[in-house]
Amino acid sequence: MISREQKIKIEERILITLKLFYENEGKISDEYLARLVSMEGFVTSSSTVGRDLTGKRIKDYISQEEYEKIQEMRKQNKMDGNIKGGKKSSTINIICKDENGHFNGCKKR
Repeated sequence: MISREQKIKIEERILITLKLFYENEGKISDEYLARLVSMEGFVTSSSTVGRDLTGKRIKDYISQEEYEKIQEMRKQNKMDGNIKGGKKSSTINIICKDENGHFNGCKKR
């Protein structure tokens, strides 16, 4: 069972996480956001930050529309990160395809 003091600390951490997320306009990774929250005096990790932004408790502080907006921002950040990774991957790897044009693997340049 969580004590009253622990609940208050969790609520404060969630509110700080939200504040920092919005200050960075949602264009921030969970890892970097966790570092910023830690600088505010809370021991946290990227998984905790992700859970704070997607969990049930956050709905107590924001509307459903805001919650969906945050989810959309996080989804867009993930897609942007995958695209960046893809760009980097294509510059350092040679894509190998078979005679039918299907992806067969890649080799390092």
